[in-house]
Parts: sequence; C-alpha cells; structure tokens
Amino acid sequence: MGKRHRTADLEPTEFGGRYTLLRRLAIGGMAEIYLARQAAMAGFEKEVVIKRLRAAHSFGQGIRYGRQHLYASYDMTLFGERELDPMQEWIRMESETPAGYVPDTQFPGTFGHIVGGYGAGYYGYMWSEVLALDMLSAYGGNLMNPAVGRRFRELILSRGGERPAAEVVREFLGRDPSPRAFFEEITGQRGD
Repeated sequence: MGKRHRTADLEPTEFGGRYTLLRRLAIGGMAEIYLARQAAMAGFEKEVVIKRLRAAHSFGQGIRYGRQHLYASYDMTLFGERELDPMQEWIRMESETPAGYVPDTQFPGTFGHIVGGYGAGYYGYMWSEVLALDMLSAYGGNLMNPAVGRRFRELILSRGGERPAAEVVREFLGRDPSPRAFFEEITGQRGD
C-alpha cells in the first residue's frame, strides 16, 4: 500500500497523471467530482481536497488570461487598417503589460497563428471559453444532470457543423450568450 499523507500535505500530483488529464478534459468540476471520490476512498477529507484543487486550478490564471488578451489584441492590431512594424508594435504592446517587454525576444517571429492563416482570429480561444462557461451554467450546479447532458448531446454534439454555432448555442441556452460566467471564472467568483 502507498504512503499515507495528512490532508494538509496532499498535493494534486499524488493522484498521479490522472489529475493532469482530468483537469484538461473537464470544464467546471467534473475532475473535482472524480478526485473528491478518489480522495474520500483514500481517507482524505473531501472538502480540503476540493479546496486545494480549486486553488491549483486558479494559480497563475491572471497571468494566463493577461497573456491571452495581449496575444489576441496584438493579432487584431496587426490585421487592422494601418500598416505597422510588427516588432515595434509588439515591443510597444508588451511594454504596457505589468511584466513589461522582455529585451532581445522575437515573439512576432514565433507567433504561428499569424502566418498560419489564422490572422485576426486568435481571440477565438478566449471566446470559446466564454461560450463553454456560459453553456456550463445551463447545468445549474449539477454537472451530472442527465436531462441537460442529453440536451447538450442532441443539440450541440450530434449536429456537428450543420447549423451556425451561434444559433446552436443560443438554442441550447434559450437566450443570447453572456460573458458573465467567464468574468466570474477569471475573477475567482464562479461557484460550483
């Protein structure tokens, strides 16, 4: 039998590689449900494990979202109406961030989205998160709700691309999409 730890010493890595996989696959708590059950079976306090998992999930999110916003803004600026020097624009924009510009870096030359046919579309990564978190709100705090899960499968997954995404999302939500859940997520205010 493996080494037992006090709850205070428990680290997410003690659950093995499953933690990383589940954290990436799950939006808004499915991993928490699984890991909380695993923790309870192993004798750990469920509430403490969930609190630690949420803290691990939130760690560094401000930097992540700040960088994503910078990348999306830079992408939109490059494909805007005025011509500009990509490197000088990057230096200007990155200099305005809390971390500032890192001298001797050449980020524009490594930003593959720009030259890979995805120009002026990088914002789509954050927009997809806005939609995913908004759609998650349809579950009303119960991620195991079979009726909502079935509706999601029938309206979203089974239809593929036969209808415009905005139309399908609106039908699933029963309203226009809202960024509220996204802002709650990035400010640490989103509940279960």
